[in-house]
Amino acid sequence: MWPAARREASHQGAGPGRVRPGVLRLFLAFALLAAQTAWAQVPNRTFSADLSAGAVVPATGGAGTGFVVAVLQGYLLDITVSFSGLDSPVASDMRGGMHLHRGPAGENGPILAEIAAPASTSGLVDARLILDDAQIEALEAGELYLQIHTVGRMGGALRGQLEPTD
Repeated sequence: MWPAARREASHQGAGPGRVRPGVLRLFLAFALLAAQTAWAQVPNRTFSADLSAGAVVPATGGAGTGFVVAVLQGYLLDITVSFSGLDSPVASDMRGGMHLHRGPAGENGPILAEIAAPASTSGLVDARLILDDAQIEALEAGELYLQIHTVGRMGGALRGQLEPTD
């Protein structure tokens, strides 16, 4: 009789080595609440950059200006980019046309993230990226930059090194 009772209990999720569904739900609810509370306590850090043709490596002599504001909270980086006066439209078919790169000022570096931008000579773009620990360290050290590529300047039309504003 005991094996049958044990088999029945295990089918109901209450046998040896099993966690009751109600206990599991309660545990997950507390874990989610703790994670949200910890996340809410992470301070925002703000970074910004002026975008210019003169910062592109090598300099392209292109036209246009722009500005980037990036807000880091935890591992999320929210970026807002405004640009205008480009001499040709953004090369949006070239991996989005706008990229976040890793590299110090004056040097080119690898693409960390592609950002979709409109194929126009001016615009406003918002993006949300998830960074890892090494990318956050690079951001805080001033070693991330944003670059806009245009149809006429595929190597880069505008570039700006992200620096902390606080």
